[in-house]
Amino acid sequence: GGGGIFNYNTTTTTDSSSNTTTAMTTATSSSITPTPPPPQRGGGVTSKYDAFKVPWPEINAALGLSALLLDTLQRKRNSGITFQTHEIMPLGIATKIGVKPSSSTSSSSSNNNNTKKQEKIIWYNLFYSEDSYSAFQFFTKRNFNVALQGLLKCLQDASDVALRNDKTLSMPHEITCTSRGEMVIGGLPISYYG
Repeated sequence: GGGGIFNYNTTTTTDSSSNTTTAMTTATSSSITPTPPPPQRGGGVTSKYDAFKVPWPEINAALGLSALLLDTLQRKRNSGITFQTHEIMPLGIATKIGVKPSSSTSSSSSNNNNTKKQEKIIWYNLFYSEDSYSAFQFFTKRNFNVALQGLLKCLQDASDVALRNDKTLSMPHEITCTSRGEMVIGGLPISYYG
């Protein structure tokens, strides 16, 4: 019939020695099996996992919050956290990760400040949208992947400081860099190839 998913049962017990009555209500749920969404024309749901795709704005927001947390930890006084190769510009869903010039070129540029142009940080977008179909979509994915790698490198820098300061901590997954220069967490690459 109509109505809800739960069935409610109330049980009343009376204790004669203390003259108290106790009522307890329990709820039992009916067995409901979720039905998969119907297939749609022109693509639609092709596997059981497609129904659980997370939209890009939510992914971008989560990455932005992660970047804000790392940036806040780095800026905290006496945290000891410094990002060796990257900088974070937390801007919510439009966060950017900057790649610092290498330390060898920055030291030579400080020695020859008049002859060499000061190198600048190169910024990459830590956000993506599949709505941007264009001839330059390959570069958009590449820039997103560079920023994603940079965020993981910043996480590695922060975790190294935390592990040095507290010997009882351990990371749930090891963060490493492959021979090709790709950051890997728990043995899995984090690059987006979709």
